[in-house]
Amino acid sequence: FEAEEGYSLPSTVSVSVSSRKAFDPENDPHRVIARSFRLLNPVLLSQGNDVTGFGTASKHQLLLQPKEVGRIYVNGQYITTFGEDETIPSTAALFGYDLLNIPVSRHSGRLLIADYNAVYRAVGVLIQECLIDGLQGKKEMGAKILKRLIHGQDSLVASDEYTVKETNSTHKCVNGRCLESEVMSSTSYDPVGISAKALTTQFALMYGKEGFPCLSCDERYVKDRLGGHRVPVVVPERVLHVLRRGGLFDISTTEDYVWFANPEAHYSIGALDPSNAFLIQAALEKVNNALIEVRDSTIDSSNVLLVRSSHLFGGVTPVFSHSFMCRR
Repeated sequence: FEAEEGYSLPSTVSVSVSSRKAFDPENDPHRVIARSFRLLNPVLLSQGNDVTGFGTASKHQLLLQPKEVGRIYVNGQYITTFGEDETIPSTAALFGYDLLNIPVSRHSGRLLIADYNAVYRAVGVLIQECLIDGLQGKKEMGAKILKRLIHGQDSLVASDEYTVKETNSTHKCVNGRCLESEVMSSTSYDPVGISAKALTTQFALMYGKEGFPCLSCDERYVKDRLGGHRVPVVVPERVLHVLRRGGLFDISTTEDYVWFANPEAHYSIGALDPSNAFLIQAALEKVNNALIEVRDSTIDSSNVLLVRSSHLFGGVTPVFSHSFMCRR
C-alpha cells in the first residue's frame, strides 16, 4: 500500500478481507490501513522545519499545513479529527496537533481520546510556547493563528494551497467556536492569558492601533460612537473572546477613554488663558440659565472638558451626528 504524502506506514500490516462479502469501500484494505496507521513522517518531527510549530518544553507540535486541520495525533499516531468526530466536545480546530503522552483508550478496535481536558491543556501550553519562542519568529506563528481565527485560512486569497480543509463543519470552523479560541480565552487552560495578550499585540501590528475588532452587526455602531478614533474590523465572535482576554476594551469602555478619559484629548477650563476662560464661563452661564428654566439644575464648570480639535474626530471628517456627545 502507498502511504499518504507526509506520512509513513508500518513495515508489516495484516488485513483480513472476506471474499464472501460484497465489497465495501469503507472497508477497503487501503482505507483501513490509512485510517488506523496514519503515522507522522519522522522528517516533520524537528524544530527547524517550516510546517510545524514546536513546543520548546512540552515537545508537542502544532501542524501548520492546511491538510492537517483538525487532526489530532498522540505520540505520532492519528487518533481523531476535530470537526468531524461527534464525540468531541469542541466543534472544530484550526490546526492539527501531535501531542505527547495524552491518555487514550481502545474501543471496538479504535483508539479514542480518554481525557479531552488533557488535550485542551496540552494545546494551551503548545500555543503559548509557539507564540513566545523567539526562535520560531520567522514562522510568524502569531499572524498564522490570528488569520485562521478571523478568516479560517492562512491567506485572504482562497486557494487550494492555503484554504483550510473543507468539511461538513466548514461554516462552524470559520464563524463558530473552535478549540484554539476556547483554550486562549479560558482561565483554566491559559491562566495568565499570555497567548491572548500575544494575539492582541499581533492584531495591533496587522491592523494598526486604530483597528477595532467588532461583530458585523456592530460595525455601524463603532463608526458612530468612536468616529475617526477607531476603524472597525469585522471579526467572528470567537476572536473577540480572545482579544478581550488579552486586554482589548469593549466598545463602551473605549468610547469613554477616547472621548473623556484620555488626558491628551481634552483639558479643563482652568488650563485656558483668562480671556478664553471668560468666554467659556459666559457661555456656560447662559447654558445654566436655560437649564434652570427647564429642569432647575446647572452644570458646574469643574465638570466641563474641552476636547482638543486634533483629537475630536481622530483627524478625519466625522461620519456621525454631534448628538452622541451629550453625556448624562
